[in-house]
Amino acid sequence: MELFTASDLSRRRREVLDAARHHAVLIRDTDGLMLRVAPAATSQAESRLRDLTQLLLSTRAAVHDADASPAEFADLAWIADWPVERRVRFHDDFADTLALALSLVNPAPVEAFLDAARPKLTPPEFDAQAVWDDLDDKEKALLTTRIGQMRPRRRVPV
Repeated sequence: MELFTASDLSRRRREVLDAARHHAVLIRDTDGLMLRVAPAATSQAESRLRDLTQLLLSTRAAVHDADASPAEFADLAWIADWPVERRVRFHDDFADTLALALSLVNPAPVEAFLDAARPKLTPPEFDAQAVWDDLDDKEKALLTTRIGQMRPRRRVPV
């Protein structure tokens, strides 16, 4: 990481800003305080990587506990029903992928890993006719009456 002084900001402003566009730089103020300047995308990526690291560390013990509740897995609650061996393998792969992402300062590999591992939920087919056919005559009459009692909504001009 490059180091600049506060006076560099006034004398070599363009050089400091160009360096900060490509990577984080440190600027030492006259009182010794160190300021870090980096592209916003870098700061956002680092923040997400911190969150993912915290998630990995906070779920470490639960992965090995066969009786762990979904709450102990936080955002990984969907692995709670997996066998312990599968959870451990998942956690190891998560750690490896996170190590790669940290070296790249890019959370994309971990996001892709989690997306691939996360079960895909497909919404159930909704068949209104089948639901209607399953109702008995009394339920159909009650529903028809209730629908008839509903006030029409007033249209709001756009």
